Amino acid sequence: MTNNGLIGPAHQPGVYNIDCAVAGGRWTCVGKSSDERDALSMAGQQAALTGGRFRVCAPDETVVFDSAPFSVASAQGSAYEATAAAKALKLTYTLAVDECYRVQFDHVHQLAVIGDMANASYEWVIEAHEKIVAHSNEGHGDASCALRDGLIAYHGLGDVTEAVESNVPCVLSSRPFVLRDRLLLDE
Repeated sequence: MTNNGLIGPAHQPGVYNIDCAVAGGRWTCVGKSSDERDALSMAGQQAALTGGRFRVCAPDETVVFDSAPFSVASAQGSAYEATAAAKALKLTYTLAVDECYRVQFDHVHQLAVIGDMANASYEWVIEAHEKIVAHSNEGHGDASCALRDGLIAYHGLGDVTEAVESNVPCVLSSRPFVLRDRLLLDE
């Protein structure tokens, strides 16, 4: 099977298969999901984290996502100008000057990573019907991290088409564990 000029692997039927491009113009299947959004999220995260080319194939073998057109703009200055809706956002840490990534999920929802490449500060925005329905305001220092967080946020939104409040801070740990204090108690 050939898709997008690369030779494809055998896929498990009835699920969304996630492929990774490998040497020699070939694909290798690296995952699967019965849910399209899960598959899109996993492929997008891997593309953002590794810089590799990933795609998602639907159960009928059509390619529904290919990360090749969504590569991050780099020092070559190949970013697009941010949209008017993105420029209108009141952001604390970022100026919406450049658009570094844009991923279209369906005919309604899109995820974009916007920011100021000159100052390495980025945010994700999720659009529906050309309106921003959710966005970050954290000042990500890396466009791929903003893309990863935006994919996770999109996965949690469902079919939302109106603006939602998303000012919940991301907290990885509520309290640090200090091993030294425990050792002192054992003495």
